Amino acid sequence: MLKHNAGALIPDEGLSMLRYFTLGDWHTHNEYAHLTNEDDGDIKLFVADFDTLRRTACQECREEMTGEECDQLWEDHYSLIVAKYGLLAALKW
Repeated sequence: MLKHNAGALIPDEGLSMLRYFTLGDWHTHNEYAHLTNEDDGDIKLFVADFDTLRRTACQECREEMTGEECDQLWEDHYSLIVAKYGLLAALKW
């Protein structure tokens, strides 16, 4: 979907991260190795680290920040990242 949107500027490594971080059995428990190639193996540790960081950040946001503070974090930080990679416009599905 992101590759289809001409304005998306996310590098291949970023797209791989988004594609694979939900596959915890793969990057944490080495399941499904028979379905991967060498390039997948090269990114596996980065995906696992990203998933750990993402889970920690989500947990901290839920426990320590109000909804208003989370909204402010979006405005001050994450919306700038979205803009950097050309994703502010409505995405084509």
